[in-house]
Amino acid sequence: MNNIKITMPSDVYNALKNKEIYIKVNNTFLIANDKENPTLRLDFTYQDGKLVQYVSKKYGFVDNMKDDKINEENAKTLIQLFAMTFFNQEVALSKITPLSGYETENYMIFEDIHKVMFILFG
Repeated sequence: MNNIKITMPSDVYNALKNKEIYIKVNNTFLIANDKENPTLRLDFTYQDGKLVQYVSKKYGFVDNMKDDKINEENAKTLIQLFAMTFFNQEVALSKITPLSGYETENYMIFEDIHKVMFILFG
């Protein structure tokens, strides 16, 4: 939860704190703001003790958040903070051609030197 507090908007952290809704399915930890009807869920998948995938399942939660668009420089800064906090490593990023299904201006896709992809909706 501390890493979520560091890297994510305060609205996300506040919606999850003190809920104690953590479910483990295989190597994935599901953190939600409600057990029966979540409006926010974060999925963290680990392999050999390392985070290999993170997905934010937004449901209806983000409808209440500010509608600020993120620019490319802010996106890179956010990814670098996320990588340092969750991976304990610095990343050098390059913007890449959108993947199929992500060809709109709403998505920015970056890749590091190890071909790890970061997809931001912004």
